Amino acid sequence: MVISWKPGKQDNIELFIKPRRGFTRKLLYHAANGHLRSPVVIFSGPHGTSIDMDEYESVLMVASGFGIAAHLSSLKKLIYGYNARLGRTRRIRVVWQIRNQG
Repeated sequence: MVISWKPGKQDNIELFIKPRRGFTRKLLYHAANGHLRSPVVIFSGPHGTSIDMDEYESVLMVASGFGIAAHLSSLKKLIYGYNARLGRTRRIRVVWQIRNQG
């Protein structure tokens, strides 16, 4: 999941990856051992239509578990817009269901 966002040109990408089997497990291994200098990455998406959330005064985001990662780049954009007085959003509510705090 891409979680990075910044205004203007983006020079790098922040990824939030839940290692499972195969490719994501290999990424974890290489990252833990400092072997990721120029990894090959394959992206898919975005899918569907995109909505400019900064046009709304209040935004509600609902996620469970790892699904929170999908909201992180939008949260960064909304907070930037608020601080720079570029958007209309004044209230953000995040409901995040997790199994345990550990």
